[in-house]
Amino acid sequence: MNSKSKLRLRFRWRRDEGPKILVTILLMFFVICHSILLTVLILASDKVNVNTETTETTVETTIETTFETTIETTVETTTLTTTETTTEATSETTTEATTEGAVQLGVFEITGYCPCEKCCGKGARGITATGTKATAGRTIAVNPNVIPYGTKVRINGQEFIAEDTGGVKGNVIDMYFDTHDEALSWGRKHEVVEMVEVG
Repeated sequence: MNSKSKLRLRFRWRRDEGPKILVTILLMFFVICHSILLTVLILASDKVNVNTETTETTVETTIETTFETTIETTVETTTLTTTETTTEATSETTTEATTEGAVQLGVFEITGYCPCEKCCGKGARGITATGTKATAGRTIAVNPNVIPYGTKVRINGQEFIAEDTGGVKGNVIDMYFDTHDEALSWGRKHEVVEMVEVG
């Protein structure tokens, strides 16, 4: 075989292989493009998932914050309403007490005494510190620094006059009785005292 024949064979071989090489290149290009497209889609999907999770977290946080704010506002409103109602009720009670002409002094310890030597000492004649005659159902002994002499008070619905004293200290009232047995029978009680008229 001469040299011309060899050249012709080589030329034919290369010409026949050309389409195959082109097809191979196209297939490789398609595979590469397909891989790139898949990668882009995967990355985009991950980003969407991240954004979705962030959005859900934001929505949950907003709902919780709104719910807590609503509860706090409701509690504050309820507290204010309760306080206003209590204040109004107290004002009405005070107004009623003032209208009746009596001022509540508080709870006092009420004891009993009589004109005997055990209660008032020797020489007791039944005359009070203010010079009046002690009278059961009217006379009480008080601490004049707490209840001034001559003040009219109400104890358990009955009115008394602060006419006497004698060792009484603090919020204590000594109620006068005609006999020692009556004073002992009374014992010690705690009653609400109202001031009807200042002496």
